[in-house]
Amino acid sequence: MNSRQKQLLREHIRKIISEDDGGSGDYGGMYAANTEMAPFGMHFAGKNQLYNTFVKPFVDVIDTAAGKAKETTSRALTVVKVAFESIAVVMLPWLTDDYSEIFADEKLRLDKIKAEYSEVYRSNWDAFKTSDVAMTAFFCFPGSFLTSVIAKKTPDVAFKLVSVLSGGTMDNFLSDVKTKFSHSKNKKSSIISGEKYAGKWPIADAIIHERHKNDTSIEQQFANTITDKKVIDKALSSPQAQEMQRKARESVKKTLKIVYDRAREITTTKNVNDMQQIFGKHISGMDEFNKIDEKQRAQAESYMMKNVKASSKEFYAKNLEAQATQAVKDGVPEGCPYVKMYRSVAKKIRML
Repeated sequence: MNSRQKQLLREHIRKIISEDDGGSGDYGGMYAANTEMAPFGMHFAGKNQLYNTFVKPFVDVIDTAAGKAKETTSRALTVVKVAFESIAVVMLPWLTDDYSEIFADEKLRLDKIKAEYSEVYRSNWDAFKTSDVAMTAFFCFPGSFLTSVIAKKTPDVAFKLVSVLSGGTMDNFLSDVKTKFSHSKNKKSSIISGEKYAGKWPIADAIIHERHKNDTSIEQQFANTITDKKVIDKALSSPQAQEMQRKARESVKKTLKIVYDRAREITTTKNVNDMQQIFGKHISGMDEFNKIDEKQRAQAESYMMKNVKASSKEFYAKNLEAQATQAVKDGVPEGCPYVKMYRSVAKKIRML
């Protein structure tokens, strides 16, 4: 991403963060954004949504603790609350800006893959429409789709994709499959001889003859034949399909590694000064700690830092989990490794 693109992205994110619906400018007057309008990869963008999801739960815990504590401890917890919210005012825009930029870079990489494998992309258009999440998952793990979602919903799309992914090497087989099933439209079974593939692809006869001989639906036989695991494995063994998957998986792994590293960087900070260096901005409200007893100060600062780290971990983990959920909603199979990768990294972040 060039500097101009990064500048435009930051301006867009800041606009999302800074807008409100006529409120006073504090978190109480902020609107809840429609997550579908958020930048690619970002699932919590509105100020009110950000605050309620990543700050309020911790503030509520502090308030509850303060209400049960004795007066001196309650005063210290109030300071913690003020300081924590002061950090949140700086932290949330930074997290949102940075996280969105990470995924903007991934979006650029995805666009390059779309262009390089344009025929695969065009073949998938009817299945995924404008879902970049589902398209990314498909480029990474096409087999998960071809043996499940696409096979059930649009077997004709699967037929075309097998041809495209195999680089055309399976076109003769596919042509005979389509011809035979077309001629057998009103029959209860359809068997294609695998003799012509002997020495070239001898499993063809077994796939068609054995697995589908008891099917009662010609349409189902066609779908099952095209998306048989052996057929899909054969198509995905082509150099083009292998390279496409490698590039897409490396892109996703790069994104997830950066997100994990960001979360780890914040959770390893030792004090407010470390936080300020990460966020690149002075955090006001820290002078509140001077108002409490020196003996309680270190404990209060430690408790505040614990909440800041927990809040930031939730930001990263919940956004990743939301990406996985959105992927499934857009048609990615629940068992697809893409979904598992996102949920796995979210779990690792929470364990930091």
